[in-house]
Amino acid sequence: MEAALNRQVTNEPFGSVKNPAYPQIFTVTDLPQFYGWGCQPRLLNIIETYIGLPGQFQGVHLRRDFANESPVTTELWHRDLEDHCMVKIFVYLTDATDEYGPLGYIPKSKVSYWMGRRIQKFIARFPDRLGLTDDEMARLIPRSQWQRCAVPAEAIVFADPIAVFHHGKPRQQERAALFFVCTSAKPLHPEYVTQYHDDNFARPTKLNEVMIAQ
Repeated sequence: MEAALNRQVTNEPFGSVKNPAYPQIFTVTDLPQFYGWGCQPRLLNIIETYIGLPGQFQGVHLRRDFANESPVTTELWHRDLEDHCMVKIFVYLTDATDEYGPLGYIPKSKVSYWMGRRIQKFIARFPDRLGLTDDEMARLIPRSQWQRCAVPAEAIVFADPIAVFHHGKPRQQERAALFFVCTSAKPLHPEYVTQYHDDNFARPTKLNEVMIAQ
């Protein structure tokens, strides 16, 4: 569902409509600095209390998102699909204020069951992309109902990206964050969680390799 950074050989500016800046993603689950934090008993207790089932830490991505002229991948409105519910923990390494693209979401209380199904059917019309643009979503849920979670660097945000429609608000500056992902021990779609611990993305073996790559 997410593409690695792809700088095409082109005369078009990086981040333009014809040469979009796809996110750069590293799977850092193997690094003890991150794995140990994600497996803390206290953290897993919080997650299991929310999920209501035995939980499992699936892994962590380090992700850089770039400025684009139009939405790319997770800047489109969507819901995640991994499980019945899940907890994604965002640890922001840069600011996530308006300029840097904060998490935008529509509260669950503002989307009825039937409206949720209608939105999903609308998204299904576009199988070649992740979700809806702002203008498309505004036709279904007015902008006055949208919320954003603008926070400074080093902030930590807990979210259930299955429960609510959300997106990374389009940005003017690049943003970096760690995404820790926890689901039930038997997720509804296990094929969607393998990306957090397989070879789909680059897997640095040392922390300094991540810093160099950034």
